[in-house]
Amino acid sequence: MPRFGVTGSNGFLGWHLRCALHANRQDVVVPAPREVFGDDRALGQFAAQCDAIVHLAALNRGDDALIESANVDLTRRLIAALEAARARPHVILSSSIHQASDTPYGRSKRISAELLANWASRSGAIFTNLILPNIFGECGRPHYNSVVATFCHQLARGEAPQVIEDRELELVHAQRVAREIRQLVGRPTAGDRLMSGTRLRVSALLSRLREMARRYADHRIPRLDAELDLELFNTYRSYLFPQGYPMTPDLRSDN
Repeated sequence: MPRFGVTGSNGFLGWHLRCALHANRQDVVVPAPREVFGDDRALGQFAAQCDAIVHLAALNRGDDALIESANVDLTRRLIAALEAARARPHVILSSSIHQASDTPYGRSKRISAELLANWASRSGAIFTNLILPNIFGECGRPHYNSVVATFCHQLARGEAPQVIEDRELELVHAQRVAREIRQLVGRPTAGDRLMSGTRLRVSALLSRLREMARRYADHRIPRLDAELDLELFNTYRSYLFPQGYPMTPDLRSDN
């Protein structure tokens, strides 16, 4: 059974990845939540027992200087633990399409990828830089993980979401990312791996979600012609728990 190490295992994508791997009874998940990075011994034990490590641990929001320094430090700590344990697992970094941008988050992803590529070259291991678009899915944190989470949270509570900047997004569901990671471990590939999503403007996204919420409030299932529609609908429904359930449809009968 392959042993999957997952850093940032309690985060949004970490939770989705653990769920996907748990469903495959051939996989063993070795979680590494944030507190493991504060204990050199625990981090070394984690590094030594994994066939593959998916490095998801990162700060996405907060002070600019802290985001950059914290994310790079997490990667340096992981590399130090791998070298101390003389471990050579296949390492997959959760990177971003923003890695080329001159922002603290983008720079932290770019530097982390360079550090891990250098470690892989020195150790003879395989490193994959998985470049991801905007990730969404069930149970994401509103005002943090994605605009999809924010809109769904607001609609589920009867609020009126507003479009602040009507830019184009490239969206991918977290479970699609989990499947991609599982396939990468089965077929290790070194270097950059760009994962594509579905492009949609923020205003069009909100329009779809509003219509789904309106129909579902009338106990009707909206049209789900595309995979993205199904993913958005299931994501929206996750924000209705617990206040929106159980649902009691109107009873209609005849002779």
